[in-house]
Amino acid sequence: MFAAATPRNALGSVSPIPSIRGFNGIDTDYTFGIYSIHVAPSATNAVYMFCKKKGGQYVPLYIGKAENLKLRLTSHERAAEAIRLGATHLLVHTPGFGARVHYLEAERRLIAHYNPVLNVQYRASF
Repeated sequence: MFAAATPRNALGSVSPIPSIRGFNGIDTDYTFGIYSIHVAPSATNAVYMFCKKKGGQYVPLYIGKAENLKLRLTSHERAAEAIRLGATHLLVHTPGFGARVHYLEAERRLIAHYNPVLNVQYRASF
């Protein structure tokens, strides 16, 4: 879970995780744009999260990656289920050019960190 910070785009921007250590030992900060769950923003090589808000914080229900985010979200197989579970926001992270962590690795790290209920792959097993 993480709290929102200063607005920067349609609904705002958030730095949810000060740092996550990956399997390669590199710590990385992630910044997300915040959108309504019903918006499909244009982005390439992005990591996205379907989130619900609980106590002023965002709780990821599903985390995914997309080469073309708008295309990926148009018929997403988990979107309706996430909405039924309370998802109201879409959070999007796009690593910049020269980013230390590629979007594919970012997805794995975020799933391992948050263990979202709708993800199967890369989840921590208990």
